[in-house]
This record gives sequence, structure tokens and C-alpha cells, in this order.
Amino acid sequence: MIFKQYNDVKVFYGDTYDIMMHHEAQNLVPLGNVIIGNEGKDKTGWRNAENWFMATVSDHDEIKLTAIMTPPHNLTLYATDNQYSDETIASLINGIIDADIPVGGVMTENSLAESFARCYSNAKGMSYRINKHQRIYELTHINPEIHTQGNLRLACERDMSFLPYWFEGFDSDCSVRSLLFKAKRVHMNIKLLLESFMF
Repeated sequence: MIFKQYNDVKVFYGDTYDIMMHHEAQNLVPLGNVIIGNEGKDKTGWRNAENWFMATVSDHDEIKLTAIMTPPHNLTLYATDNQYSDETIASLINGIIDADIPVGGVMTENSLAESFARCYSNAKGMSYRINKHQRIYELTHINPEIHTQGNLRLACERDMSFLPYWFEGFDSDCSVRSLLFKAKRVHMNIKLLLESFMF
């Protein structure tokens, strides 16, 4: 197996994008990261690709394993077509250890995550624990028989009495940010909205 570490996100994108698209729903996080890095528009915080760890493991014909870590976030792995071997994992782990890359956790398909965690912790002389089991849901088609009521439009001045509460509810239901950050963000949004509609 051949371990290859990348310093150029555009090269990594070129080598891995099509492979990860085989299972697009499964790879939304790493795909989003390589797209952000390839576009290079936002380099703030974790989005700065110069700080990323990007690697592949391949045989002589094709890439077998793709790895990307955007510190401080966990390592994200994808085994091509969800097929991997102990040799593939060992090659990645050896490359990570040789490059002195600290790995705080891994996010990937369950069996690959556990295999990686077990092998990595053995190689480093540490223990591991599973924090969370996650599922991926993919909408493959819609039911055309279900009709919706209403229409979609831009918010306007008459919506100001309701809009800040909608923002707060949406953020509460859909966000994983800390409560303090949410409260500050909602407060800023309300203030900005009110200021923009002052006459």
C-alpha cells in the first residue's frame, strides 16, 4: 500500500472528489471540506487548508482510503466503495504517526471507525471509546402525490414582529452551537433587523 500526504488542497481535490462522490451522502463532510479548500474563498479558522491533514492510501491502481482532518475537528475517513483491509488502515496509521499528526477522534462509517480506532490506539499505546453512533439519511425521491399549501417569499417589513422569533426557533432546532453563542447571535440578528427597518 502507498501512503500519500498532500500539502496542496487542489491536488487532493482532484484526486479524491470523484471517488467520494460514489457515496455522496456518506461523504458530505469531507466533500464540503475539499470544496471549501479548493475554492479557497474562506481561509478563516479551520477553513485554512494550510493547516489540514490530507492523505490517501492506494495500491498501484487506485485510491483505497481517503483521509482529511481540519483541526480542531476529527479525522474523517472514506474507504472507497466502503471496502478496506487491515493493511490499508495500517498504512494510513503508519503515515499519520510518521508525520506526527495528532488525532483526537475519527468520523466515518461505523466498522471503519472502530477498526481505525482499535489499530491507532494499539499503535500509540492508548485506549479509545466510542462517543457517538450517527446515521445518515438520504432523500432519493419525493412523493409527487403530497401537495403543499402556501408559497415561499422574501421576508418584508410586516414580518418583523414574527421574524426574530422564527430565527431563534430555527437556530434552536437546527444548530449544534453552544447556548451562549446562540443567544448572542439571536440578539445580534434581532438588533440588526430592527435597525434596518428603523424609519
